[in-house]
Amino acid sequence: MLCWIGLDGSTAMAAETINLQIKPRWSDDGNFWFVRQTEDGEREVVDVNVDDGSMKVRKDGRLTDRPAGLIGGPIPKSILENIDDTEIKFVNKTEQPVTTFWITSSGEQVQYATIQPGKTSAQHTFVGHAWIVKGKNGDFYGSIVAEGLGGRAVAKEVFPLVEAKRFKKRSSARGRSQRPMLEAKGWQLRVDDGQLQKRSKDADSSSWDSIDSVNSLVGEDCSLLTPRVSPDERYLVMWKKTAAEKTLVATIESSPKGGGLAVLRQRPYPLPGDDFDQFELIVCDTEDWQPISLDTPVFDFGRPSIRFHGDHDLLIEKVDRGHQRFRLFRINPDSKTVTTPIDEQTDTFIWTAHGPFRRPVTYLNDADHVIYSSEKSGWRHLYWVDLSGEAEPTAITSGEFVVRELIHVDEENQTVDIVISGYHDDQDPYHRHLARASFDGQNFDVLTDGDGEHQWSFSPNRDHVVVSYSRVDSPPIHELRNANDGQLLATLSKAKRIADPGETLSQLPTVFSAKGRDGETDIWGFITFPDDYDPSSGKKYPVIESIYAGPHSSHVPKRFRGSPPYKDLNDLGFIVVKIDGMGTANRSKAFHDVCWHNLKDAGFPDRIAWMKAAAEKFPGMDLTRVGIYGTSAGGQNAMGALLFHGDFYKAAMGSCGCHDNRMDKASWNEQWMGYPVGPHYAQSSNVDNAHRLQGDLLLIVGELDTNVPPESTLRVVDALIKADKDFDFLMIPGMGHSGGGDYGWRRTKEFFCRSLMPEMGKPESETSAAVQPESKQSSASEKKKSPSSVLNPSVLKPSVLNFSVPTPQQLALTPPESVWQKRQTRFQADWGSLSRKLPTRLSPHRLTQLNHFLSEWEKRLADSSDSDPILDELRVEVGELRGQLDADAVAAMDVIDRAAVMGQIVERCDWFRRGKPLDYPALAATMGEWGESLKSLSPEKARVSKPLAKNLAQQFRSWNTFYAKYDPSFDWWCADVATDASKQLAAWAKQQSAEIPKHESLAIADAWQSVAALNDASEFPKMTSSQMLPPVTVANEKPGGEPEAIFANILRDYQTGLAELEKDASRKQGFLTQWQDSLTKMQRKDVEFSRWSVSDQVDYHLILRDIETRLARIDFDKSSSSVVRSSDGSGIIGIAVGRERLLTELRAEFIDATPERLIEMAEQGLEECHREMKELARKMGHGDDWLAAVDAMKNVHVAPGKQPELIDQTAQDSIDFIRDNQWLTIDPLAQSSWRMQMMSPQRQRVNPFFTGGEVISISFPTAEMNASEKKQSMRGNNIPFVRATVHHELIPGHHLQHFQMARHATHRQGFSTPFWLEGWAVYWEFLLYESGFADEPVFGASPEAQKLGFLVWRAHRYARIIFSLRFHLRQMSPDQCIDFLVANVGFDRRNSTAEVRRSVGPDYPPLYQAAYMIGALQLRELSQEWVSQGRPLIEFHDGVMQHGSLPIALVKPLLWNTSLEREQAPAMQFPQ
Repeated sequence: MLCWIGLDGSTAMAAETINLQIKPRWSDDGNFWFVRQTEDGEREVVDVNVDDGSMKVRKDGRLTDRPAGLIGGPIPKSILENIDDTEIKFVNKTEQPVTTFWITSSGEQVQYATIQPGKTSAQHTFVGHAWIVKGKNGDFYGSIVAEGLGGRAVAKEVFPLVEAKRFKKRSSARGRSQRPMLEAKGWQLRVDDGQLQKRSKDADSSSWDSIDSVNSLVGEDCSLLTPRVSPDERYLVMWKKTAAEKTLVATIESSPKGGGLAVLRQRPYPLPGDDFDQFELIVCDTEDWQPISLDTPVFDFGRPSIRFHGDHDLLIEKVDRGHQRFRLFRINPDSKTVTTPIDEQTDTFIWTAHGPFRRPVTYLNDADHVIYSSEKSGWRHLYWVDLSGEAEPTAITSGEFVVRELIHVDEENQTVDIVISGYHDDQDPYHRHLARASFDGQNFDVLTDGDGEHQWSFSPNRDHVVVSYSRVDSPPIHELRNANDGQLLATLSKAKRIADPGETLSQLPTVFSAKGRDGETDIWGFITFPDDYDPSSGKKYPVIESIYAGPHSSHVPKRFRGSPPYKDLNDLGFIVVKIDGMGTANRSKAFHDVCWHNLKDAGFPDRIAWMKAAAEKFPGMDLTRVGIYGTSAGGQNAMGALLFHGDFYKAAMGSCGCHDNRMDKASWNEQWMGYPVGPHYAQSSNVDNAHRLQGDLLLIVGELDTNVPPESTLRVVDALIKADKDFDFLMIPGMGHSGGGDYGWRRTKEFFCRSLMPEMGKPESETSAAVQPESKQSSASEKKKSPSSVLNPSVLKPSVLNFSVPTPQQLALTPPESVWQKRQTRFQADWGSLSRKLPTRLSPHRLTQLNHFLSEWEKRLADSSDSDPILDELRVEVGELRGQLDADAVAAMDVIDRAAVMGQIVERCDWFRRGKPLDYPALAATMGEWGESLKSLSPEKARVSKPLAKNLAQQFRSWNTFYAKYDPSFDWWCADVATDASKQLAAWAKQQSAEIPKHESLAIADAWQSVAALNDASEFPKMTSSQMLPPVTVANEKPGGEPEAIFANILRDYQTGLAELEKDASRKQGFLTQWQDSLTKMQRKDVEFSRWSVSDQVDYHLILRDIETRLARIDFDKSSSSVVRSSDGSGIIGIAVGRERLLTELRAEFIDATPERLIEMAEQGLEECHREMKELARKMGHGDDWLAAVDAMKNVHVAPGKQPELIDQTAQDSIDFIRDNQWLTIDPLAQSSWRMQMMSPQRQRVNPFFTGGEVISISFPTAEMNASEKKQSMRGNNIPFVRATVHHELIPGHHLQHFQMARHATHRQGFSTPFWLEGWAVYWEFLLYESGFADEPVFGASPEAQKLGFLVWRAHRYARIIFSLRFHLRQMSPDQCIDFLVANVGFDRRNSTAEVRRSVGPDYPPLYQAAYMIGALQLRELSQEWVSQGRPLIEFHDGVMQHGSLPIALVKPLLWNTSLEREQAPAMQFPQ
């Protein structure tokens, strides 16, 4: 049987599922509305009355009962779930300009269009998004929420503005540590350096006294933690901690992103059997400060928490090491008694960690009882427990079913709302259902009976509930039910799968159950078949099991998914199964207990019995060829299949497996394998049993796995080698805990094809017999392993197997870019921007900003029920970042608390403070104190991990480098003390241990509270908006129902192939030719080119032109180019490419013009520029001598050391000017994330002016320059030059461009063009100049001098066209280019030489210098056409930013949404 993906369109296509979910919007307790979709694609709004279940479709299709148009009252917030777009027409019938603002889901206002009196503006938006209108004078004209059929918002009536309630933020002193402080009976209390202290409230701030009666109980290796005062202030309680020695785990980053040597990383990682920190309870009477003797045990499994009960009783939970006993202690300090209202013991395990949806104990406002969750009856149930111990616990629930979750407690009515499973005998026992039970166990109502997995949404008063239930083989059904008795009131909607005309629906998974190992217990799972599966054909298919047998849950999906799972494996010809065997959770306690001391079991006897039963029903399952794969615990399971059941399983892939439970985290493994570590650990070890290997094995591991140490895989590799076993092993540099990523998955599929389909690599004629059922299959031991290179290239995706070129049919079947693919891109880009701007990991400012950002994403990820592997990846990524951030917060607050000097240093390192004025004498005195403090600071006093310490030392060096030798005042006052402080800080960092210390004095919540206290929100506002995906303002798709854009992923595949070919240039020409052939022959089924989205049409021409250009360059590279050298001693060497190459490069930019025409245009522009420069020279008193005026202008510069202030202020002025004119939407994160650094003297030889992007590199004199160099540096970076170009480098220029490219149309990043990159920045130089940006004097520079600075740069852009093109036409030498710049622009010869050196050198393509002005002129032409049609300029600018880096000729069809022709690419001309 061939391993094959259909390429002729016959492969079944995934269906669209309408009404996959509905979201009830409750108007009140008795009414809600929802949106459902009809089969013809329309959407309708349905109102529902819950009393009788009646439904009514709204005739107007509006989504709210709000009056139409703008209304007053509180400002609404946007509802973000809806993806349906619509339009609001804003009409200004006032006598002043009005501005529209989009309201985010958190209430933030984002400015959009400004509308002049009497004008109308059409705003693209999404259903449920909220907007407001304000007048220029601040008048509030009301709000509107977008509806499905659009809306009209007329600004006329002024409404009172109802402001949202604001909460005061707690103020705190900055720059000093804030210790958590308690009060009791007139005393203030704290723990300092592990010792308890007190002072009178009225005492001096320094007069703290030790409480020796308590501190005497604390030994040398002990400390006091988390003191708390009882509600009546009678008792002080705290923990005495005895720290255990920490086990460190190490990883090696072999290929750091920044290059250099490999990086060793170490962190604490407790293993099963390791000693844990021990905690002893101390209760102190605040009357005499004497400890009370209590009979309480040592807590040796995690730090326990204390809950006060009444005035001063304590409730404390304790899980014994090994998870075989759970107790709830009640402690009365008055009577010194300790009782246990709950004390459960078992012979196996009590499930308290890694999995339960609720902690064992639920505490209530009723102080006399708690709800306890337990499996002591053999099933997980709830119990009503009397804390006095006078009454036996009452079973709230009972029976042979499982309570999965406690979702609501109604103490007033004495009921709980719970989720149960296994209740309905005729259903899959894993299906979750709703139930309501009374505390006394007398009333129990199951609210749902639909055959499927349930989701729910209660009414505000919880009397009614909307439920949706589905199975993997059945789309959802949505119902309204009475929440008190479960009565069905209405069927709201039924989801339905709909295929495109002429297409067939893909097969859904087949749910299957069979008896397990005991012949009695039902085992459940599902099967997915290839689309061509026909049980009557006699064809046999190999089987692959996807396994994860972690005991902390059940793992077979139960809900319906929009797209079938495992389709890529099915398309390769595999049948795939997913099974929950014994030892996993959510069934009976006996079912769960199979894993106890026995993780190697993994339910394999049940899985094998299940598959054998399935093969009897589905004879196409070939059980002589069974593979298995999994990750993490699933990786351990997969390899274990070959070790312990090698007679059944023939091939396995295990990724990042915990192959020996003694080498994996203690908390997870001791829950199932118990404590202490005994022989049973070795019996379940893949390492110890490696010699038993049968079949084919592929092991994958990420070298930076922080979940399961990579050494777990490496040790099993070592054992396999010692046992002389053959296997495949793949370690992926830089990868964490993962299934292997795209590369690993590609290798996995190849592995299974080789192992289970050995015939696939042969010609089809030789394999025809192999597809017959009687074909004899060779055993795993008889197979001859073949290299992956013999695989049929059509087996896998075009970009996966050796980057083979896709066929036209494969291109047509490319999937569109997913929503979560875009959201992941946005998340990673924003995290990167924040992290780079805030690199000091101990900084409260960094911690606050990143915590705000992560918290917003965590909310969105938690709320999402989408089924997308990228969503799962993002959840893992966010989780890992959260863990690191929490750890940094704890470490930061601990070290700042222990050593105030650290907080001051951290604050000084903040990049936001660069460019701000400094008080040098005060700073020098402060740093002198730092040096002394650091000298006397012991490593133990301020302990952090070495990476954190080195980070702080590095950031302080960076701060020092920013000023040292650039700022004479800094050098005069601060050089010595700054150097000394830097050395002392480096010495402190060097003394720190690689071990990450446990900062036990702070819990995570306490740490974040301290971070909030230290961070001044008024000084540093939030850098990120709470809105994840704001609406676009410029559409790039045509109406008419055309198919989704697919070229985003096509471009990525193409660029991936190109990147691979950098290692094998000999294949490049064939690769390009094949891509060209596939693209020109590509046909999308029933979709003509004219119906493609404009985005796809543009990308089609973009990639074809790129291929054409690359092929032409290959030919040019075979011919000789002219190497031209300067003769003036400057050492400039350039390569003149010639006229034909220039024409090819112009065609690559979709420009229909000759080099001669561009030179002619530039000469005309330069002449006009000189005319304006002469007019300014006259106003400056220099007659027509504009060169003299430029020379005088260059003397208008700031003093050494002040250039950063000038740049910082100019950047803000530019942004304010653009915002005031409402020209461009600027993301708050883009505005706040750029940075400044000083350019080295060596680099200034090549770049005499500052350069920019996210980091603006400032060129200005240094102490190392001689007098002449200093003078030229200041003159070349004068105030007018800076005011004319800061916006070129930052916003709206290169920084904003790169910011947007990383977030929008990211597939076009690899096609970056200087005509868009530099042309856009120069375009803004024109717009700012013409709009009066330079009309006011600033920093001592007159308006005339500033305007002259703009014109010098404009002349420079025109001159670049002339000298660069003439150089490549071999009409000018480097010496003549320098002379041309000096004469026609007014640059100093030093700066002119540097400009020519980089312009004609090999680092820039031939047209790069010309692109500045040519691109700007192209954009000016488009913007003028846009405005002439009555369109707002802000929409033009936002559109250019959102469509990514493109030749300007391709920007136009996207902005105007105009269709292109397939055979005729667009081009821009420059007529005479």
